[in-house]
Amino acid sequence: MTKPKKPRYTTPAGVAQYPWLNKPDTKFNPDGEYKVNLEVDSESAQALVTFLDEQFAQAVAQAKKANPGKKIKEGSPGYEVNEETGKVTFKFKTKAKVTTKSGDTFDQKVALFDAKGKPLSPAPNIGGGSKIKVAFEVMPYYTSMVGAGLSLRVKAAQIIELVEFTGGGNAESYGFGEEEGYESKAQQNDFTDETEEETEDF
Repeated sequence: MTKPKKPRYTTPAGVAQYPWLNKPDTKFNPDGEYKVNLEVDSESAQALVTFLDEQFAQAVAQAKKANPGKKIKEGSPGYEVNEETGKVTFKFKTKAKVTTKSGDTFDQKVALFDAKGKPLSPAPNIGGGSKIKVAFEVMPYYTSMVGAGLSLRVKAAQIIELVEFTGGGNAESYGFGEEEGYESKAQQNDFTDETEEETEDF
């Protein structure tokens, strides 16, 4: 029997923070994780916040039902609100390598698309400050240490406005413009060392 696929949802457009969408971050997990935080203005984020609050309440209720008489801590609803600006930061991640209960492993990647919906292959180095949308799945969880909460699994991203990551930054980022004088003849290289189903849009 085929396991039913989880529904997918699409965020409104927001600003990418600390994106690891081209390649996985292996700093704290040798198997790697794709991840990105997405900052969205309060008005645009409201529908998604309401939806996640409902999913979060269900996750807590399910944990209480499965653990009668036990005090259930509340984990993360998958987002944080900046009290000063009202902006909402949604937090997405997914494992780059998955090990099944049977011991099999398979690799995952984040599908990347341009503003017109065309697949990006090869994809540019997506940097912080890029304007993007994220397609994701909602995964409720419960552990006695962390509590009950939601994990938002990034499945794909649409790049609406690209800020390309170039490692050490370009001349303009340091305040340099063009001047008369020495001009390198060598080709410049950029090095990076950066630390079908229905979907519902919000």
